Amino acid sequence: MASPGSSPHGWGGAVDISELYRSVGGSGDPFSNSIVRQNNPLYKWMSENGPKFGWHNPYRLADGSGTDEVWHWEYWGLI
Repeated sequence: MASPGSSPHGWGGAVDISELYRSVGGSGDPFSNSIVRQNNPLYKWMSENGPKFGWHNPYRLADGSGTDEVWHWEYWGLI
């Protein structure tokens, strides 16, 4: 858990998508997350359409090492 004021969630710059969180049972296991990335229709849709509107599943949480989070999306667009 991030300390108060240090999470992009608190500033409106990140969202967690519950359907994707549930699809991996909340696990940060890279293998489980890679299966979702390959097969989950919502993840595929978000990957294709999210960047058009500034939303990305950050590479640091999708690189297959450490903790992966298919459910975490950050806004990197213009404000």
